[in-house]
Amino acid sequence: MENDKGKLRRDDFKTGILLILLSLGVLWEASTYPMTDSYGGVQNVWYVSPALFPLIIGLLLFILALVLVGNALVFHGWSAVWRDKNVIQTRQGRGDLRFIGVVVFFSAFVYAYIPNVDFFIASVLFLFTFISGYYLERKDVLIINIIFYTLIAGALLLITKITGEPTNHWLTDGLTTFGLFSLFLISQNARNEDETYVKKLRVALLVSILVPAILCPIFKFGLLVPLPSEGIYIELMEQIKYLFRTHS
Repeated sequence: MENDKGKLRRDDFKTGILLILLSLGVLWEASTYPMTDSYGGVQNVWYVSPALFPLIIGLLLFILALVLVGNALVFHGWSAVWRDKNVIQTRQGRGDLRFIGVVVFFSAFVYAYIPNVDFFIASVLFLFTFISGYYLERKDVLIINIIFYTLIAGALLLITKITGEPTNHWLTDGLTTFGLFSLFLISQNARNEDETYVKKLRVALLVSILVPAILCPIFKFGLLVPLPSEGIYIELMEQIKYLFRTHS
């Protein structure tokens, strides 16, 4: 058990370094967006800048990646981390798969999901595949998540190519929603007899839904920051907002 934990911590170190580089790339790209601008003689304030959301995401990702690397260093010690060839060289097996998962999840999220799917449901599916893939610490679950997430991304790109612009959110959002709950049911039925596994899986789904459900309205209606892609779920949030405003 201790040996397995040590391997996971070494994998965490490598994954954390990759996420740090990715977060720095996100922050660099976000820094190229204007923080303030003038439209029609009206000066916009910084908190409605399109750079705000990616800056926050990049910063949070950077902090979490530092925590991941820090935990690995605390477990092994700084000198042990750099002495261990398994840390600085690619190890076949679980470590490689975890790297592939990180690359696939983030790449597909940025290039397939964000431009074509309502940001709320795109974030929910991304978080669920990512959290369940690593939180459950099961190789088979991570493989299923990678394959499932990639297939849906490919289908989204195909739909966009066939239907053209603008994005048909009824198709893309519907497909993503169907994919989310299909993946949850497949993962749950895979080990339905394991109560601890099922409980962790449900926690992963709950967290994946709650985080975007809280952050999307804050940015959309509180900070007035337009989300990258707004479809049926963001429109539903707007209808709920107007409903409460009408009755208030």
